[in-house]
Amino acid sequence: MKDRAALHMIGRALERGDLSADGHIVESTSGTLGLGLALAGVVHDIPVTLVTDPGLEPIIRRMLRAYGATVDLVESPHPTGGWQEARRAASGGTALVAARRVLP
Repeated sequence: MKDRAALHMIGRALERGDLSADGHIVESTSGTLGLGLALAGVVHDIPVTLVTDPGLEPIIRRMLRAYGATVDLVESPHPTGGWQEARRAASGGTALVAARRVLP
């Protein structure tokens, strides 16, 4: 689990004002960073929505939900961009924008 990286990213985003305490974390994930972001959401009391695809291991999906994250599943890959583009499109593009604003 990439918990330290996620906690650092979210902590810094809060410090810089890129994410507010009443904000919402939205990210496209295929696994361990999503777990870290879900944990960071618990720590900072910020809701987390993770957009993923059928390739996500069922145990990871259950863990994400156990941490309180909302898990949105895309059903099919994008014709030219594959699963990653399908996840980005399903999030309305917000996952990409959120990542650019939160990452240092």
